[in-house]
Amino acid sequence: MVVIRSFEPADIAAYLAIQETAWDETMAAAESKLAERFRIFPKGLLVAEHNDEVVGCATFIRIDDYDEYLKPSWEDTTDNGWCRTHAEDGPLLFGVDLSVAKGAPRLTAPMLFMSAMELGMRLGVEATIWGGRMPRYHKHSEAMSPEEYLFAKTKTGRYIDPEVQLYSKIPGVEIRGVIPEYFKDFESLNNGVLLRWPNPIARYPFLRPFAGTVAASIYRVSRGRKRARRRNRR
Repeated sequence: MVVIRSFEPADIAAYLAIQETAWDETMAAAESKLAERFRIFPKGLLVAEHNDEVVGCATFIRIDDYDEYLKPSWEDTTDNGWCRTHAEDGPLLFGVDLSVAKGAPRLTAPMLFMSAMELGMRLGVEATIWGGRMPRYHKHSEAMSPEEYLFAKTKTGRYIDPEVQLYSKIPGVEIRGVIPEYFKDFESLNNGVLLRWPNPIARYPFLRPFAGTVAASIYRVSRGRKRARRRNRR
């Protein structure tokens, strides 16, 4: 069973190890940056545990705005990962990173996403946004533009990029488009995927204490719909 909990200073070594395997040296967070993130916004750091081992990690900060027309880069939005752009009362929760260890249970990443959305509901933000990847784009770049590839699907209705397909399965997520030169990522040819998850209880602050229940309900409904679709295809 995967359990999501708040980051603790003792998790630094495990967090760094997962980052180093998930990203190259140009993107993995240094220990000094991770410590600064914890100092600035400790609530925004999450880890996933399986059998008492850390198998996933994520960092989120609050920001005042994200211009979807200009589409600023990851470096600009996060102060190159130092996260000094954090705004204590910012209306948006921004995903700085999310990494999963090799061999981690399949639901690790979705559970980290859902836990981040629960955090956003508790904080009362308008939405959670982040920049994802489309790691197989480099194989299709001669035939398709980044936007064409992002929304391309197979005959069965699945996104052709497995990472984008994963994002599409997160209940309520909106795939908003491509962010050119978002971060250094050869496989995506430096393109990011702009993702947005509107907070369903943003207008109902009295529901914030029940954010965990709301998130669990959203997850159960989503799983039920997936099972129903599988039965209908048989």
